[in-house]
Formats: sequence, structure tokens, C-alpha cells
Amino acid sequence: MNQPHEEYIMLRTLTTTSIAALVASSFFFVAQAHDHEDRDKDKSDYDIAKIAKEDDRFSTFAEALKAADMEDALDSDGSYTLFAPTNDAFDALPEGTLESLLESDNQDRLRDILSYHIVEEKLMSDDINGDEVRKETLQGSEVRITASYGNVQVNNATVTYPDIEASNGVIHGIDTVIMPTE
Repeated sequence: MNQPHEEYIMLRTLTTTSIAALVASSFFFVAQAHDHEDRDKDKSDYDIAKIAKEDDRFSTFAEALKAADMEDALDSDGSYTLFAPTNDAFDALPEGTLESLLESDNQDRLRDILSYHIVEEKLMSDDINGDEVRKETLQGSEVRITASYGNVQVNNATVTYPDIEASNGVIHGIDTVIMPTE
């Protein structure tokens, strides 16, 4: 006789517990997002090269800059936008590609690829207003930049860490290594 009442109480308890867990997890994700934002804002006194070297999300990119002898390219005065592939983006390259590019025999190809990620102008994500924008890179080819509903794309890459301000420009972390056309 008491079974429907007990089922109601169990269902109510389960629902309340589920809602509490959902609320708690949303606070966790918001806190994580704020940690990244705070970490990125604190670096605006550093130049792009220093941020890339010190930020563990871009350590492979920093290693590639060193192998290409391009470390000085982003520590100078000026106004740059670096679309920096994250470590995960480099890990997603076909097996052996990164290792091959880091070899001294391939330094020119590596320079082409890395300089294709650099625009000599500071572009914040808010500067892209939904229209397609084409910008010439230091490599000489253009990249296509689009924004839609806060999602910024550079060619086929998605900006995953936008607007990391530096003293000489901005870094946008991207999820794919973009390749210049031959």
C-alpha cells in the first residue's frame, strides 16, 4: 500500500540529486573557463614569443619555432596575430609528419608552415564580424577567417583559445595545423 509513496520519494530524491550534480558541474566548467581567461589576461606584458614558450598549450609550436630558427620573429615590436596550433593540433598530424618537419633538412618547409600562421596585424576575435576576411600571412599566402555565433575559423581550423593578448599582438590557439598551398 505504501509502495507508490516510496517510489514518489525515491524519484523526487533522484531528481533533486541529479539537478544538484548538474548545477555543481556547471560551476566547475565556468571556473575552468575563468582560469584560462585569467591566465591569458595576465600575460599582456609579454611578447608573443615569450607567451608561446611559457604556455604549456603551445609548447610544440615553441619547439617548432626554435627548430625553424624563428624565435626572434615574434619577439620584436610590431603588431601581429599568431594562429598558434595547440599541442593537440600537432599531435593530430599524420604519424611522422612533425618529426620530419623538425629535422634540419626541412627547415625551409617548417618556416613556410609556421609563417603561414602569422598575420602582421592585430586581429581580435571581435574584429571578425561574421563576414569572411582574408589576410596575408608572413609566408605570403592568404588565410580565410570567418566568425559565426562566436565561433572563429581560420581556414579549416577552429579557434579554441581566442584573444590571448601580448605586448606585440594577439595569439589565438587553434585546433589544427593549417598548411599553405604549395
